[in-house]
Amino acid sequence: MPDGTATAHVYRPKLLTVLAEGYGFEAFRKDVTAGITVAIVALPLSMAIAVASGVTPGLLRVCPLLGV
Repeated sequence: MPDGTATAHVYRPKLLTVLAEGYGFEAFRKDVTAGITVAIVALPLSMAIAVASGVTPGLLRVCPLLGV
């Protein structure tokens, strides 16, 4: 039975691969900033779309999380 050493380099976790390629704290900080910016824009937009489509107020808290 094969022990997997011949293909071990193929199955490295993506986190290890990205860190080895030079992904550092500065890139992580920029990614977090971009994620927060998208959330700030997407949350009110999805709530506005939910209101326009006639969703009840109780579901307005859930709609942005579901991507409605």
